[in-house]
Amino acid sequence: MEQLTASRFLTVRQEEDWKPLLLSAITHVESLHKKTWVYADGEAYSVSHPLKDLERKLPEDFVRIHRSFIVNLLAVERITRDLASNLVMVLVDGSELPVGQSYAADVKRVLGM
Repeated sequence: MEQLTASRFLTVRQEEDWKPLLLSAITHVESLHKKTWVYADGEAYSVSHPLKDLERKLPEDFVRIHRSFIVNLLAVERITRDLASNLVMVLVDGSELPVGQSYAADVKRVLGM
């Protein structure tokens, strides 16, 4: 599968239109209700790729943090903990994404925590 690093864009869909979206504009990617959603500039776009494929294709700034989320590390404002002491990533757009238990060690390694 080709790496998206060769391209700085991911083609996304919003309603009936297709749009090339800059990878740097993407804050996170979510798998929800058997669809994959890409979030950028306060908008949600659908893509035809499953999360597993995007995880392999996206550049190293994108890290899988949960079974339902991939995050752009450049969009992380801070990392905190919830009431159960689980890691939570707060993004520049205000989104708060949980870090899954099975991904926490890898996230900490990537971030040097």
